[in-house]
Amino acid sequence: MAVSFIETTQLILCDWQESGSLKPDDIYSFTSVHNTRSEKVMINTGMTKEGEFDHPLIEDGNPLKRHVLYKVSNNVMPVSLY
Repeated sequence: MAVSFIETTQLILCDWQESGSLKPDDIYSFTSVHNTRSEKVMINTGMTKEGEFDHPLIEDGNPLKRHVLYKVSNNVMPVSLY
């Protein structure tokens, strides 16, 4: 059985939220504004868009410089697998 990127991300987020170990309050994810497939994974796993920014390590004029930033908080459950 193949597992999609969305399902894998959801499993990771569920494990993060259920873990009793030391963990951050938020998880952030970012990608180029042109990478709509990755952005769709972020949306479908319950992450919320925090904004856009120019990546500081990508040179000006490069079409990949502009990025989107998403976040999920530990107190927000990700979208269910089922």
